[in-house]
Amino acid sequence: MGAQTVLITGAARGQGRSHALAFARAGKNVALLDVAAPVTSLPYPTGTQDDLDETAALVQKAGVRALPLRCDVRDDGQVADAVETVWSAFGSIDVAVINQGVWSTGRFWEISEAQWLTTYDVNVHGSWRVMKALAPRLIEQRGGSVVLIGSTSATVPTSNYAHYASSKAAVVQLAKIFALELGGYGVRVNSVSPGLVDTPMIHFQDVYDRLRPGASKEDFLAAGYATTALAGRGHLAAESVTAAVLWLASAGAGDVTGLDLVVDAGNRLLPRRNPNPAMPSPEAGS
Repeated sequence: MGAQTVLITGAARGQGRSHALAFARAGKNVALLDVAAPVTSLPYPTGTQDDLDETAALVQKAGVRALPLRCDVRDDGQVADAVETVWSAFGSIDVAVINQGVWSTGRFWEISEAQWLTTYDVNVHGSWRVMKALAPRLIEQRGGSVVLIGSTSATVPTSNYAHYASSKAAVVQLAKIFALELGGYGVRVNSVSPGLVDTPMIHFQDVYDRLRPGASKEDFLAAGYATTALAGRGHLAAESVTAAVLWLASAGAGDVTGLDLVVDAGNRLLPRRNPNPAMPSPEAGS
């Protein structure tokens, strides 16, 4: 029996690269899907072809096969073609990590329609398109493990993230429905919901300004230590999320399906406060 195959979306850099390298080191062949091109309406640059090629080279360095594919999850035909290409090349898709995602910030009445639609088309509709293409093959092979990447924003309301947070809530719910509908075929589906992960997509000025207007990257990183309950933890390393993904995909989690595994260093345990309290006027008490 040959090495297992792992398909990862959003694989060119960040969390996707971290997942890919960990599976490669575990002896799995890795199919690397990424748009590897600019995406309009985003406040940061997306991964490039060079990023995707670098990830593929790092995977091959681990002694396994890498198959880099440009694939825009907003395009149903590209997704279907990519899944069939992976299946033809490797003969199975044993694990899939649906990791692609975009975000931006803004109050819900001020963000553009393009921001909203792009966020949903990549995060939600893209996850559905990938699963729709994968499902017949997973059913055919009577097994497999799928992990979708959610976010703590899915369950913790955070201002300025209406489009992103609601899209991730949809992803977490989709994972449970996928698990329910595919369970009878021996397919497990789970999600991982991380807190803020230190990857290229979180580094742009609008994010720093949420700390205070004009804050620097260094200010933002230092402030991360106040957002976790665990001593000495700031914004998460991508490897922390990867560890959860690997466990959910492993035989050790063979009876786990429909789970949303939160990885946030205790962020959700911390007290929350109103940053803009409205004080009653003196006349209100008279």
